[in-house]
Amino acid sequence: MKSIDNLREYALTAASVNATTRAVLAGYIDEIEREVEELRDRDYRNGREDAEGAVEFADRLKASATNRADVTLFGVDYTPLPVGADGMPIHVGDVMDEGKVAKVVITDEHWEPSVYVYKLPNVQHEYFCNEVAHHHAPTVEDVLREFADAWAEWKDGAAMMNPVETFAAKLRLVGDE
Repeated sequence: MKSIDNLREYALTAASVNATTRAVLAGYIDEIEREVEELRDRDYRNGREDAEGAVEFADRLKASATNRADVTLFGVDYTPLPVGADGMPIHVGDVMDEGKVAKVVITDEHWEPSVYVYKLPNVQHEYFCNEVAHHHAPTVEDVLREFADAWAEWKDGAAMMNPVETFAAKLRLVGDE
């Protein structure tokens, strides 16, 4: 350390310091350097142990998330949310194809997890989580694909209704009101 080097230089070269004082100061300076080195070594070891512990913690957490397993963090138990038919976790308030989620029921391995979905303002229906998927508003591409399939069926004679009339209500031109 520069401050210790400066102190050593002063103690060993100052004209006002006698030989006995120089020897005592040199001993103290050596002792300070040893203590500083011990502190550095201890901090390095502790920092390394902390880093190794953090890596182990992160690995355990990652494995729990990957395996969708229960995990305890800092004394708090966490359980993964069940997933829907689309593979996405289901939260209370999510909008599913069947309605809005009112309650998620997490069970043990003997029963399938389920959700209660609002069908009407005060009516709920229970579904197994693997039976429901999150609602996604159809895109223009989705509607056009559905239209193309319906058009092909109509042209083949499999469908009775003209798909243009059916799908016209689903599509509107931007800027036209």
